[in-house]
Amino acid sequence: MSLPLQIIPTLFVEDYKRSFDPTIQPYFEKLSESELSTIVFNLLVSYSALFSTKMTGENDGFDPSEDLMEAYLFAHTTTLSAQSIIDAHVLLTKHILPETQQGQFRTTTVSALAESSNVEYAAAAPHLLFSEMLKYYVDLDQLMNTDLSFEKVFYFASMLHLVIVTIHPFQDGNGRMGRLIEKWFLAEKLGPMAWSIESEKYYCEQQEKYYENIRSLGLVYGALNFREALPFLQMLTLSVVAIT
Repeated sequence: MSLPLQIIPTLFVEDYKRSFDPTIQPYFEKLSESELSTIVFNLLVSYSALFSTKMTGENDGFDPSEDLMEAYLFAHTTTLSAQSIIDAHVLLTKHILPETQQGQFRTTTVSALAESSNVEYAAAAPHLLFSEMLKYYVDLDQLMNTDLSFEKVFYFASMLHLVIVTIHPFQDGNGRMGRLIEKWFLAEKLGPMAWSIESEKYYCEQQEKYYENIRSLGLVYGALNFREALPFLQMLTLSVVAIT
């Protein structure tokens, strides 16, 4: 039965499941037999933060991946929720946004998905952000409290990533936040070994395709066609296949 979610699309779950690589679940079952040491986890997190930050093209003297690593470490010990997303955004934007904008919805319009993109995208208007993110948080809470099949965990992890990126609620750090939430949700549902997925590295290496897949939904929030989302959703599973 389809979940009655408010903003996360559910109509394409079956199409996604039919395309799901059957080798991924056995790989995860094998991973679950292991444990991540603190040293290995910190190393994985540092790589995740480095590659996720590299996608932004920022280089102004301070390495933003240091703050993003703090957000990943916070996520590792904190339940994913509306409040923890806000807290994580504060951490990851500590040196890239004024304190008054950290963990706060933006009050200005934005017109691009990424600094590296030459194609403009009109994100959700500022006056819509509270209502759209309230729907997002309600859906997140329901997903966190629902037993999901293995395939659906991946589907909704990717959708949580995609939807927050298209809403673009914050002045900065939206992509990094989306990639963190995706990994965070996987770890909540599948266990801590999900942190070892090299999704950020894969997205960075496939950056042109990553943004192309987002733009394929459309260029104006409110007129997006999530029927075109499958290529983006498949990128997470491809990042797992790349290391199996």
